[in-house]
Amino acid sequence: CNNASTTAINFGGAVAGTVYTWSNNNVAINIGAQGNTDIPSFTATNTTNAPITGSFTVIPTYTNANETCTGSQTTFTITVNPTPTVDAVTSQTVCVNSPTTAINFASTFNVSGTTYNWTNNNTAI
Repeated sequence: CNNASTTAINFGGAVAGTVYTWSNNNVAINIGAQGNTDIPSFTATNTTNAPITGSFTVIPTYTNANETCTGSQTTFTITVNPTPTVDAVTSQTVCVNSPTTAINFASTFNVSGTTYNWTNNNTAI
């Protein structure tokens, strides 16, 4: 979710000393475009009204005696969901035994798939 911390991603394999170089195609999720270390936990960002995804490619390399060997790359994604919102609702005052006006929840930010749950702290009304 937007503004949530991700889990750190620690690369590993059978060959000690391997360097894992990664690239990310969407820096809008709040992590850089590339690196050559594990990916630390970061605060994911999405200021849009739809999910956004960063696609990562990781390439392992091992160097010994000035010879660098490259392993098979792997890919994965991190999807960051948007923060849903709800527009302000107008309070109502009604007489006893009079109907209320229907309350229709909406969001001008318009995050698709948003559901609205509500509670009433005074069931005597």
